[in-house]
Amino acid sequence: MRWQTEDGVVLDVLTSKRRGDDIAMWHDALGAWAQALSYLDFMLENPIDAVVRYREGVPVQILAPERAAVHELIVVDMRSGTHRPKPEKSLAQATWLIETLVGSRPFELVEAIENARRHGPKWRRAIDASLARRPDVAEMVDRL
Repeated sequence: MRWQTEDGVVLDVLTSKRRGDDIAMWHDALGAWAQALSYLDFMLENPIDAVVRYREGVPVQILAPERAAVHELIVVDMRSGTHRPKPEKSLAQATWLIETLVGSRPFELVEAIENARRHGPKWRRAIDASLARRPDVAEMVDRL
């Protein structure tokens, strides 16, 4: 589920978690265990094409930052127990992303929030609960 190279690079192997799935799943193609995360599918939708600067460039796809921000809002209250620092970390990441996106990708941010809210009451409650913890961020989102 997590590898660290000799020079300190950390790689987490993740997979989508569906209702009834275990928290870790064997990934045959990689020959490794992957941590199953709820709502990962939402975050992986609509990736952005980018290029990594290496020689003539390497085409890659990266997460849409607005979807990553909304994902963090959704999972804030789900991170508890042995991962107690995680809720604050998720909220801090969502806050930073939203503050940045309000100025650079406001339309995409609104679309991602509206899309997530359409997934149902559980998603709406999670988003609203997270925004209630950060009224300043909620106000920024409301102004969009």
